Amino acid sequence: MYCCFSSLCCAGLCVLFFEAPCCFQFFELTACLGRFTETRPYWQKGLFYILISIAPIALCFEISTMFGSGAIFLTGTLYGLIALGKKTDRNTMLSRARGDVEMSESLVKNEGSSLP
Repeated sequence: MYCCFSSLCCAGLCVLFFEAPCCFQFFELTACLGRFTETRPYWQKGLFYILISIAPIALCFEISTMFGSGAIFLTGTLYGLIALGKKTDRNTMLSRARGDVEMSESLVKNEGSSLP
């Protein structure tokens, strides 16, 4: 019970340190952590949040743990979706699905012209 509570508290503090370092502005370490996490790509943040949310659930499978770790897991999932980026437009997807030669050639020409 206590190990579950402590792991969930540690995961919550990690999320606060990384996402809102202004809450701990009197600690010098949080400013450094805040700058470090701002430079990380979204997929690394998402993977980290997903990994730290699994530990409390593995230690103690209760409804309160599911809500707390589920919120952190959801944050990691959203960062993962942000890392995937936006979908392309409908016409490009349809032409790739059909194997449209003209569209493919124009894409290759456009990509080749941007190279130095």
